[in-house]
Amino acid sequence: VPKDETSAHARLVGNCLAMGNERRPNRGKGSVWEELYHDSANHDRCRVLFALNTVGAGRSTTILWETKPPAPHSAEPRPWISEQETAATHLERNLQEIDAMCATGQIAARVQVMVCEPIPGVWTDWMDSMLPNCGGKADPMTKQGQRDIKVDERASPVQVVVTANAKTADVCHDLKSGFMEQRMQDLVLSPPYLTDREVDVSKFDPAVKTTHADLVSSDDHDLYVAMKWSTLVTVRGINSFLQASADLAIAASSKDNQATMGEDDEDR
Repeated sequence: VPKDETSAHARLVGNCLAMGNERRPNRGKGSVWEELYHDSANHDRCRVLFALNTVGAGRSTTILWETKPPAPHSAEPRPWISEQETAATHLERNLQEIDAMCATGQIAARVQVMVCEPIPGVWTDWMDSMLPNCGGKADPMTKQGQRDIKVDERASPVQVVVTANAKTADVCHDLKSGFMEQRMQDLVLSPPYLTDREVDVSKFDPAVKTTHADLVSSDDHDLYVAMKWSTLVTVRGINSFLQASADLAIAASSKDNQATMGEDDEDR
C-alpha cells in the first residue's frame, strides 16, 4: 500500500475498533485466531459475524440441502445456472464476497448458517472450502490443501446451527412465520430470557452473552450482520456502514451539536 494511502487503507479497521468490542481476541501462537488467519500476534482485524438465514433456499421446489453443492475446484468450466433456478448461486456469491473481505487482511469473518434441520456434511465442507482466506480448507491443488483434516476436527469459519426441533421444524420452514428471524436475534443478542435462571433485567449486561459457549455468536465480535440467503453483502457495504456510524458518533459529540441540543432543551 502506498504511504499516502495508508490512512485510507486502515480506515475500515480504525472505525471498526473505535466502535467495536473492547475485548480483543487471543492472537497468540496456537490460538484459533492464528489457525484461521495466520496473522502475527500484533495484527488485529475487524471481527464480523454473518448470521445467514437459509429458510426458503432451494432448487426449484426442492430444499437446497437435498441437492448436491457446486464443485468448488473443478478443472473445467461449469455450465451456466440461472439465479432463479437454485439458491446455491446466491450462497456461493455471498461466500466469495466474504472470503474477499478476509483477503484484505482487515476483516476476520465468521459465518453462522441458520438451518431448520441438520444438513449433509458435504454442504458444510463446500461452504468451508469457499472461505480459504477466512481459514477454510484451501484448494487441494495447493500445498496447504493437501492436509486431509475434517471440518469438525479443526477451526472453521463456518458453523451450521440447527435452530428448530422436531416439533417446530414445520413452523421454521414457513417463510411467513418469522421463526428464523426471531431465532437469529436470540442467538446474536442473547436476551436474558434464554437462560433457565431468573434474571434481573434492570441489571442485565447485554454485552455478556448467555448462549452456549460452543456457538460462534457467543464470542465477542465488533459487527454483527443478520442477513437472508438472497442478500448480497460486500466489503464496500461494510466499509460504508462503519464510516457512516463513525460520522454519526463524531457529529453527536461535536460542540456545535451539543450547543444546539442545549438551546432546544431551554426552549422546552
